[in-house]
Amino acid sequence: MPQVAPIADNPSTKKLRDEINTIAPWIIMGKRLGLFKNIDVDMEKLREEINAFSPLADEFNHYFSEKGWIAYDSFHVPTMEKAVALAKQGNEKEAEEAILDYYRDIALMRTMIIKRGSSVEAYRPRKQLALYALDDYENGRYYSCVLLLLTIIDGVASDISGNYSFFADNSDPTSWDSIAGHPTGLVKLKTIFNQSRRKTRTEEIHMPYRNGILHGRDLNYNNICVAAKCWGCLAAVLDWGRDVATGKKQPPLQEQEKPQTLKKSMAELWSVIVDYSKTHAKNQEFLQRINAWKPRQINLAAIETDNIASSVFDEHSPERVAVEFLELWIKRNYGYMAERVEYNPKYESKASHIQRIREIYGAKKLLIYRITRLEDIGSILSEIEFQLRIEDEESTYESQIKFRMCYEGENVISGEPGGIWRIVSGYTNI
Repeated sequence: MPQVAPIADNPSTKKLRDEINTIAPWIIMGKRLGLFKNIDVDMEKLREEINAFSPLADEFNHYFSEKGWIAYDSFHVPTMEKAVALAKQGNEKEAEEAILDYYRDIALMRTMIIKRGSSVEAYRPRKQLALYALDDYENGRYYSCVLLLLTIIDGVASDISGNYSFFADNSDPTSWDSIAGHPTGLVKLKTIFNQSRRKTRTEEIHMPYRNGILHGRDLNYNNICVAAKCWGCLAAVLDWGRDVATGKKQPPLQEQEKPQTLKKSMAELWSVIVDYSKTHAKNQEFLQRINAWKPRQINLAAIETDNIASSVFDEHSPERVAVEFLELWIKRNYGYMAERVEYNPKYESKASHIQRIREIYGAKKLLIYRITRLEDIGSILSEIEFQLRIEDEESTYESQIKFRMCYEGENVISGEPGGIWRIVSGYTNI
């Protein structure tokens, strides 16, 4: 069996590392001589970061893939570094706790897994199920979270690969020039998670054995470790899906390379360096904003009034959009109501989406609404509960409704301009 090249030798990583190691000393020397004055990138630091990161994914998979954790492109680098350092010291239990700590950070997971996943077409129609799974996870209902995640993983992988289940023997969750799709990544998880489990077991397990769980043989899987490993697998599948979508499933045909001048090589490398530096800085700054985010202190008494106007609220607040939705209900403007509810135009036309809103709300007349609860539960999620007085053909009655709101946009969190609040769940429960 041929030896598998390490992740550190993935073509894009190796090319960038080799070129930077070759060119960086010349740029550093030139800056000391007063040249390259328009270059504000710390080349020495950049070279150190890339050289340190190159073997990290391989080391992480070496220590943790057998335990159900793998590296993937969007995984938290400081978490991997900490876990690997602890494992090298022989502190395997502490290392796994460090990994679990990452998956305990609901706000970070919500942004990096739920929101980032929307760029994968196969994931979009399953996003609502993922939100349900995260709600279960956050509230300790691991038994239902795991079941949902196993089905989402299966469905997303099937759509990406062309109807091959992630857990099928003939599935191939690999991709050329990828971390998640490396043979030590998803392939390893698939083998472990898909083990045959023919005996009914009541002892606690810490691995999401798909066959044992879905076929009712492994009964004691209700714990955060099993659920977190499912989240990690889903995140890796999503990264793999992005790689496949960008043409990294198979290596490109080999073409004879033409020799390049030093000037052209330098120009191309510099473009890569600048792009890498900007992306890295942008991601780090985004993570800092997520980590610094705190929920608002909301004075509910100030807004607990009947039929409060949406214009009272800040333009970028979730409550403004939620109240606008109810105001539009009173006006029976179902088209604009539908604009405030998340839907996927690939799987549902705008007309049918509006018709669905009309079917839910058309036979009912909203008389009075009042906010009874308003809570920011994450950097992009809020929940708003209303007490409603509704009239239909038969009677007038009191009802409650809870909207879960999601802030959608690129690299934005709650309170920042540039995104759009939409209702993602709860609007059907009237």
